[in-house]
Amino acid sequence: MNIVAEKTLKLIESQIIGDNGKSFKSYEENLLPQMHDAYKADKKDGLRDHLGASLIGEPCVRKIWLSYRGCGQSQIDARMIRLFNRGHLEEARFHAMLRAIGCNTYFDTNGRQYGYKDGMFAGSIDGLATNVPDCPNELVMLEFKTMNDSRFKQFVSTDMLNFKGYENQCKVNMYCMSKFQSDVLKELNPNNPTIWNTLFMAVNKNTDEVHAVVIHRDDDWVEKNLDKRINAVLDNNVVPAGIYDKPTYFECKCCSFKGYCYEHKELPHNCRTCVCHDLKSNTCMFDLNGYNEECYTKIEVEMENDD
Repeated sequence: MNIVAEKTLKLIESQIIGDNGKSFKSYEENLLPQMHDAYKADKKDGLRDHLGASLIGEPCVRKIWLSYRGCGQSQIDARMIRLFNRGHLEEARFHAMLRAIGCNTYFDTNGRQYGYKDGMFAGSIDGLATNVPDCPNELVMLEFKTMNDSRFKQFVSTDMLNFKGYENQCKVNMYCMSKFQSDVLKELNPNNPTIWNTLFMAVNKNTDEVHAVVIHRDDDWVEKNLDKRINAVLDNNVVPAGIYDKPTYFECKCCSFKGYCYEHKELPHNCRTCVCHDLKSNTCMFDLNGYNEECYTKIEVEMENDD
């Protein structure tokens, strides 16, 4: 069960009020230029070169399957580009808040985040920390999010109940960082290098309110679901069933992939929707470089949902 990070939140409020934000602003001034993701140019539009932990935690495996194949992609408008950029910039503010209350926070400053890669599966995290008030004497993983007013209020009232994708992402990252980046963890906290908890923090973009919960590690969930989900997503022969069977469910009404489930929308043409391409080895059975009209054979999608 997750808990509200009450000690951390109270200290942040009292510290910022106590010195009128002086220490917070000082840390922020130093950290903002180090947020490389906010300043580096994005790659050209295209399919991601890996299956990420932020995607694999989604409750609906069909949604993950469709997303990984570039379904539902559209031209990102200027507002969305600014929105993504704001998320990167907010990371500096979260780190500054934590450092202002005496936490030691760490993030990779070489133009990329701490992370791991195992074949086609990879993940990255927003940072690590020690001396977190709600998790003393531990090395804690950090995950930061920005939310609009309605989602933030939902987060405050239900914690992670309606944010299972985020919660599962944290569980996967804790497990995989401990498995693949043990040397990094030992260097940062030699006496207790294992990650047991994530401090998940969110800011309300409308009001600048902050809320946080501690998400506990759950290896049982990861070991039961991770490999099974990866294999299901990389399988071109079977489209996973959806978690609902009617478009009237709230999650389906708000889903950008609903057209593939209920409206018989055709899959886009690319290697990941072609039966010739083996996603597990990332190779084409015809040994062609990229998508080719001559080899393309569309996957037949049977959209039968779980009850």
